[in-house]
Amino acid sequence: MAEIKRTGIGVSPGIVIGPVARRSHAAQTVQPRSLRESEIAPELQRFRRALGTAEKRIAKLAEQVAERLGTESAGIFEAHLMILKDPMLLEPVEQMIRDERVNADYALHQHLEELARQFRNTKEEFIRQRVDDVHDVGRRLIETLQGRRRRRVRQPDKPVILIADDLSPSETALLDATQVLALITEKGSQASHTTILCRSVGVPAIVGAEGILEVVKDGDLVILDGTSGKIFINPNARTTSRFRKARQVFLGFEEELQGLRDEPCITKDGHEIELSANLELPVELNQVLKAGSRGVGLFRTEYLYLASRTMPGEKLQEKEYRRAAEAVHPDPLVIRTFDLGGDKQPAGMEFPQEANPFLGWRAIRVSLDRPRLFRTQLRAILKASTVGNVRIMFPMISGKAELERVLEVFEDVKEELRQSGEDFDENIRTGIMIELPSAVLCATELAPMVDFFSIGTNDLTQYMLAVDRNNKLVARLFRSMHPAVLRGIAMTVDAARNAGIQVGLCGEMAGDPTVTMLLVGMKLDELSVSPVILPEIKLLVRSMSLEEAEQFTARVLTMEKADSILQACREHMSARFPDLPIWAENIVSSGTRN
Repeated sequence: MAEIKRTGIGVSPGIVIGPVARRSHAAQTVQPRSLRESEIAPELQRFRRALGTAEKRIAKLAEQVAERLGTESAGIFEAHLMILKDPMLLEPVEQMIRDERVNADYALHQHLEELARQFRNTKEEFIRQRVDDVHDVGRRLIETLQGRRRRRVRQPDKPVILIADDLSPSETALLDATQVLALITEKGSQASHTTILCRSVGVPAIVGAEGILEVVKDGDLVILDGTSGKIFINPNARTTSRFRKARQVFLGFEEELQGLRDEPCITKDGHEIELSANLELPVELNQVLKAGSRGVGLFRTEYLYLASRTMPGEKLQEKEYRRAAEAVHPDPLVIRTFDLGGDKQPAGMEFPQEANPFLGWRAIRVSLDRPRLFRTQLRAILKASTVGNVRIMFPMISGKAELERVLEVFEDVKEELRQSGEDFDENIRTGIMIELPSAVLCATELAPMVDFFSIGTNDLTQYMLAVDRNNKLVARLFRSMHPAVLRGIAMTVDAARNAGIQVGLCGEMAGDPTVTMLLVGMKLDELSVSPVILPEIKLLVRSMSLEEAEQFTARVLTMEKADSILQACREHMSARFPDLPIWAENIVSSGTRN
């Protein structure tokens, strides 16, 4: 039998060799049924009773998940409970029951299909994730309306690699990790709730392996690498031998990394770097803590807006910020104010049609033009700052005049809280994202106005090179190793140093092991990375000296081409650390994983 190779997106690390159990879900069948006028009111009542039943079942699931995986993972199902009360789900269904006189399960099914059509092609991960959760809740409601118990993936009776078309968060949370060695799905994304739960459970996983159910059958032997996304079906003897050795190396490496969890991120000659984590959603806090992070260097708050059709209230925001701050205390929590616009356009806010939204109304520009939105968020952050470790960061600052406007509003909100007797941290630290060329060139003027800089290399590269990395025609030109980008980082670091403020880097570059020595040599104070890659970055920093990093960086910064710089970094790091398995094929990717 010939070996078959497939790839997907590696989302939960680990190398697993084992037999396959396939699972696929039959599509939900829902038939329309015409209602008489007298049946409309009872049908609406039936729909509302189903909502109550679903709410009880989800609350029970949340309790089970909290007991097994912790309260942060259970937060996924708290979000499901909120969806049950969301007008976006309820109002169109009830309206269709009244206007078209159809049964509730059919109206709900049609509305879910319409939502999927609306958001299928969106680039924004938050919105795609929102639709996945709505579908999970919607399927539960349909099954309740049809008098059926919640569909569940049948638990295997022996250890297997489970391969499915897709798994909902509800199904993933109930998997038995002693029997499910690993998970492969045809659908899914890197930041989905299903993926997050796989990492919490500790199950190696690959998502987005399109068509794999067509080439695999129950009992087939499969090898998967949950880091690289590589899959081998019925591997030959050579592949099997290679991966058995790789698995042993990987397990030893993971054990070594676990031993570093509570160790400082410090070079061999005593230079310490604050190694923190980027946080997309509060449910990822478990991963942040397990990784041994020095707090959160970038807490993206857009999920609060993108998960709802209306502006999140002050109390809800304060609760979310406070919960995150308490989880990482006493380490810092850096909260970035809303970075809306561009590809993050929530349904509840009207955005203008723009020829190029990334050069238009986004981030701090939206906040300044929507004072109610901005002031509400500032109040919530300040009230949560009583925990004692909260910092605030403003995105996409273009220059001094804009920052003065931002800080004026901030001081006004602080005074408002003082007048009303509200407590907050009077010494809360403020910072800005450096992600525009204008901010780099004005860094000397901006530095004395704040307590820290955080360099966002994703947008800085995009704006510095005028390249939209989501545009297939020019994506190849998106090069973070471009000399202009590196010189911009160096200029920003110099400006921060001269002003005596902290400077960190939170873009994808920070999580790339290939360039760790280059960044250490630039004498950054902080790196904020994905929790998945954080232990490896710490190991690298602890394996080098600042002196050698500075010498290497000085040489690289004289180079004139991005390809030459990248090649130099790859060759130097793999030669300098030949025994570290992070360079080995199929063990840890040498690229970014943010």
